[in-house]
Amino acid sequence: MRIAWQVLLAIVQVVVGLLILGAGEDRFQRLVLAGLIEIYAILRLTGVGLDALFFATEVKNLSRFARLSSLLKDEAAKDLAKEAEELEKKQKKKRPGLIIYIVATGILSLAALYKLVSAALWP
Repeated sequence: MRIAWQVLLAIVQVVVGLLILGAGEDRFQRLVLAGLIEIYAILRLTGVGLDALFFATEVKNLSRFARLSSLLKDEAAKDLAKEAEELEKKQKKKRPGLIIYIVATGILSLAALYKLVSAALWP
């Protein structure tokens, strides 16, 4: 059910973005709106990439620390290993939502690029 909501949200995002892109009446307005939508898409994709990168790094570091603790015969190593496994499961659960988010933002970005090029080249 969660994925269905994410798909619905992505569709709404793309539709609203396309409606905003179509609102420009003259060349200048189309250029400005397309540029703003492109900046918005770039910032969203950068945020998604950084979020995924930091989460993966956290899981990797926790797993390494758990292995090191187990080599030192530390009692907390079992707890750290369990925590690393839980984080990996959470990351796998989050992956389809990230893909949906990236695809929707990519579609919006391509539409904005098309509007930018068409407004710049053809009046």
